Amino acid sequence: MIRVEIKNKNFDDFVLKNIDFTLKEGKILGILGKSGSGKSTILNIIAGLEKNFKGNIEVRDKIGMVFQNDLLLPHLNLYENIAFGIKFGEKNKKIVDKKVRDIIKKLELEGKEDRYPNELSGGERQRCSIGRALVGETKILLMDEAFSALDYNLKNEMYKLIKDLHQKMNLTVIFITHDREEAFYLADEVLILNEGEMVEYNTLENLYYFPKKKYSAKLLGVENIYSNDEFWKLSDIRLNSEFVGIRSEDIKIVDYEEKGIEIEVVEMRFGFGGYSIIGKKDGIEINVKTDNNHRYIVGEKLKIAFCDEKILGLN
Repeated sequence: MIRVEIKNKNFDDFVLKNIDFTLKEGKILGILGKSGSGKSTILNIIAGLEKNFKGNIEVRDKIGMVFQNDLLLPHLNLYENIAFGIKFGEKNKKIVDKKVRDIIKKLELEGKEDRYPNELSGGERQRCSIGRALVGETKILLMDEAFSALDYNLKNEMYKLIKDLHQKMNLTVIFITHDREEAFYLADEVLILNEGEMVEYNTLENLYYFPKKKYSAKLLGVENIYSNDEFWKLSDIRLNSEFVGIRSEDIKIVDYEEKGIEIEVVEMRFGFGGYSIIGKKDGIEINVKTDNNHRYIVGEKLKIAFCDEKILGLN
């Protein structure tokens, strides 16, 4: 279990405050936010690398940390780099060797023990960093943008590896990212951070389907966000919230005989999974996603309807 309460952490031009969450053993938490929002500072405080703050941190197990840069020692081979994470705390060479070889096997790095960092691929170097963090029977793994320098395919390999290690070793994981796809691939729970403050903290499903804040909804890909007054002009629906959001896939194209809203097409794009239509009504832009093959042309009129149960009230 990890208990984090950061009331205040001051820098010259930045304040981290009101961070409050409890992560249960065996869970994976993703801290999602833009660059400069305070993500790394939270991780450094949990790891004990930042001491000067107001609040309280409770950690019940040993922590290992992996950074964006692999930080491998160039004069040591892969085996020695991994062993570096344990040899100062464990003097028995046989125990060190068994633990290093066990983690090398888990990381699928067998046969590469004698290679030096400059002889390893980017993915292999990052696996080596993870091995060094985990070799000392670590139960809590912290990852600071650990995969941001890797290409798409390598990232997916690393995601699968972390999920596999998490399950096999019963790890509790906290990672930070600015990539919502990474957050949703890896995490059980997500904390959304903006300008040093916690916006929302919830399970993946609750955050995706029921975000409570405008910032969260926008960060998680809700394309259509309006003031309550704007949405009322579009739909005659008024919610008890400051803003209203609806995903583009939760808007359907309907026949003209059906009840709905007439829009004029101003742009059409093709993306993975179908077409995105940008339309306007009374100067208000509406994004609609469709999986049919019909190509609408700019200036064409069509009718749409909102899936009422998918409309989000946001603040």
